[in-house]
Amino acid sequence: MKVLEQLIDYFLYTSILLLILGLILQIIYNKRLLFKWGIMYFSFLLLMELISQLYPILTKSSNLFLFSLSSFLNFSFLFFLYFKYFYLFDIKNIIIVLCFSLFPMILQFVFGYNAVNFNSYDRTVYSFAVMLLSMTDIYFIISGKMKFSKSRMLLNNAILVFFALDTLLAASNNYLVSENIELVAWFWFLRALALQVYYISLIYYLQKNGQTDSHFYMDNN
Repeated sequence: MKVLEQLIDYFLYTSILLLILGLILQIIYNKRLLFKWGIMYFSFLLLMELISQLYPILTKSSNLFLFSLSSFLNFSFLFFLYFKYFYLFDIKNIIIVLCFSLFPMILQFVFGYNAVNFNSYDRTVYSFAVMLLSMTDIYFIISGKMKFSKSRMLLNNAILVFFALDTLLAASNNYLVSENIELVAWFWFLRALALQVYYISLIYYLQKNGQTDSHFYMDNN
């Protein structure tokens, strides 16, 4: 189990390095469609990684509330990616949906957190919703309703694996937070590994597609 714990710690640093790499590449190379989205998303992810590590040290208190904030922002950015860039929905409709999607997080904050009895129901909702988005897009591509793209399929599969795993972990989060690390190390290891794959797939997709003017589109025929 010591090896798993060391690998989990190692993945923390590789996550930060991948996010820095993704942010730099977005700033240097991507000039068009996904430029602003990529910079904002990588900046958010990097900020959340740093805060999650520094907050407990500086405040001597739990950082569990970051699960809610991180899950909501992940959902928001990916929902925006799918419906604005993939499906070309009107921005006003996207904003309306995102405003309503605040409610699970607000309810979670109202009921509060404690390390003894911690549940992450809002994270379950957000991760499950992202998982459904990726599954839907995969179906559209396979059925021919969307243009095929290798980088987009890789991204969809990475999103599906990570957020499906995160949904399961969020649903049992009280157990994972409360139990001894030796009992749950494998769960956290798999999540950390899937997160690396997600970051790499996201960087790859943006570098392959962020410099073009072409949108993927729905086939109405």
